[in-house]
Amino acid sequence: NSVIRIRKSAFRNCIRLMNITIPDSVKRIGDYAFYNCTGLTSATIGNGVKSISRYAFWDCASLEDIYFNGTKEEWDAIKKIDSGIKNCIIHCTDGDLKE
Repeated sequence: NSVIRIRKSAFRNCIRLMNITIPDSVKRIGDYAFYNCTGLTSATIGNGVKSISRYAFWDCASLEDIYFNGTKEEWDAIKKIDSGIKNCIIHCTDGDLKE
């Protein structure tokens, strides 16, 4: 819980990474953080995240489900700049969204 940022390219090309849990303490997911993590199928994202940077989830073709520890309104408030999150179901505490 002491992690406040996932740095640029931190898990880039980790093709065997299947799921991740990002704690509520994280405020920012950096550029290319999970780029080309082709085995990634699900992610849990804490409600502390305020921005998901460029290409953070690009080429994560298997990513289908994101579990967000906040509301749909909080998800929409996250600054997402070409994050690569697409064709996913975002499971929020008050319902689901489709990205």
